[in-house]
Amino acid sequence: MLPKIHKQGNPGRPIISNHGTLTEEISGFVESILKPLVTHRASFVQDTTDLLRKLKNIDHLPSKTLLATMDVTSLYTNIPHQDGIQACLTYLQEQDYNPEYRPKVITELIHFILTHNNFTFNNQHFLQMMGTAMGTKMAPQYANLFMSHLEEDFLQNCTIKPLLYLRYIDDIFIIWSENLQSLIEFHQKFNSHHPSIRLSLEYFSTNIPFSDTMISIQKGKIQTTVYKKPTDQHTYLHRTSNHPKHTKKVVIYSQALRYHRICTEENALQFNKEKCKVLHLGRKNVQHTYSLGNDLLGGMEVERDLGVLVDSKMNMSRQCDEAIRKANGTLSCISRCMTNRSKEVILPLYRALVRPQLEYCVQFWALQFKRDADNLERVQRRATHMVKGLQTKPYEERLEKLDLFSLHKRRLRGDLVAAYKFITGAQKGIGEYLFTKAPPRVTRNNGHKLAESRFRLDIRKNFFTVRVARVWKGLPREVVLSPTLGVFKRRLDEHLAGVI
Repeated sequence: MLPKIHKQGNPGRPIISNHGTLTEEISGFVESILKPLVTHRASFVQDTTDLLRKLKNIDHLPSKTLLATMDVTSLYTNIPHQDGIQACLTYLQEQDYNPEYRPKVITELIHFILTHNNFTFNNQHFLQMMGTAMGTKMAPQYANLFMSHLEEDFLQNCTIKPLLYLRYIDDIFIIWSENLQSLIEFHQKFNSHHPSIRLSLEYFSTNIPFSDTMISIQKGKIQTTVYKKPTDQHTYLHRTSNHPKHTKKVVIYSQALRYHRICTEENALQFNKEKCKVLHLGRKNVQHTYSLGNDLLGGMEVERDLGVLVDSKMNMSRQCDEAIRKANGTLSCISRCMTNRSKEVILPLYRALVRPQLEYCVQFWALQFKRDADNLERVQRRATHMVKGLQTKPYEERLEKLDLFSLHKRRLRGDLVAAYKFITGAQKGIGEYLFTKAPPRVTRNNGHKLAESRFRLDIRKNFFTVRVARVWKGLPREVVLSPTLGVFKRRLDEHLAGVI
């Protein structure tokens, strides 16, 4: 039972799998015969791209044009066997067919499929007497042909017809150029045309959703944009899933392509204007005002992006204070909850819960001031001081006993490892052009030395690409020319052995 959470009352949709049943292969064969017949119907809509193609050249619509949609109530389970088979037979006889697959043979196979949908539920055996099961392969094509036969029979006898009539299985889209009363009469007549088929009607003069497209009329032309149901949670693929990277990338690409195709206007993608703010950087910023459409965007002093606080001064002190506050809070919780202060208890908790908060995305929010670096180091001093038997030892000795590095050394090591990945091409597409190699005449035949950029403002001296280039040139040649990342880390640790 599949609940329809987007409808009032959350009605259930019963679906019986056809896999491994008597009619599975037969249903697949019948589907291959019926599918070409469906695509030739005038009202047929294959997908959103097909819908947009059919709406593309519609213009010069009257000012009182209405947009309407009709939905067939429980189409699959309300198709009488005789009417559905007769519709298929009619279209089979109109087409050129293989002599081996005569229309009568195909309709007999359809009848066999429809009358052999039996299943067990709650220790009771059931046989479907009317309609078609949703889980069988031929069901969509069978329902399409039945609706095509029904609507063609109805429309040819109508005195007032829609300007455009399109249908995706049981969802119907209409452009109605007459008055509202004639549309209501059209719906009432259609509703009474078949005893078991009932259609609901919605109409608007401005815009209306159909499938994943919001269709509107502006200046006599059809305009489209993306429509999202209220229940849409945008849950496509979790970023931590084990899917390949190209699969995760194509999710973003496909959604961007979908928006590009559906939106007729370049700026039709709607932004949440309440979340659009302006952050002015620099002391001499004249602080211009910016607008999105007709709405002025508000200013702000600090913004959080990917968990990092960025303020107008770009000195990262706020981010440092925030990281220290969270880490100290976690340390306090550990201190209150843990009576055992041994190395085996405190050290794993510190490494797992406290240190990641001090080092999250630290390559980006590089410390600008010595006081911020000292405040960060003070958190690790406090954590090592909690270990039983080390309270009276100096900080450097506590680090040695616990096999820890200072946070300064860890940041330095992390910067150099990241730089090695970029320079050697281990992370292609992420930062291949971050660094520029120095000319050979300056490097004494060491092709891996980096060119240092010149800058006017001191704030740039702590940028990742600048501070790494400054340290990189002091590395020994055997470290820089390491063949693999593992060898580089080992040689780098040997070189930094004297750094606390």
